[in-house]
Amino acid sequence: MQEARERQHAEETMRSSGHLLQAIIDNSVAVIYVKDPEGRYLLVNRRFEDISTGAARHPRADDYEFFSNQTADAFRTMDERAAAQTAL
Repeated sequence: MQEARERQHAEETMRSSGHLLQAIIDNSVAVIYVKDPEGRYLLVNRRFEDISTGAARHPRADDYEFFSNQTADAFRTMDERAAAQTAL
């Protein structure tokens, strides 16, 4: 019984932390996003949505869905450079 209560408390704490983190991300003036290795968006904040064409409504889309080909190519190049740096 004690173990079940502890697990429930841990789950509630995690949910609360997740909501807090999402609120911070959404209300930041910075553009915040997370992409997978293929360049598809996994998470975006409201500021990103303001500069794109509704990324939240297109889950797992890539830069070509929201920006010109030239801009999307530039973003992809930056993503590849960043990935190469983190692999070191």
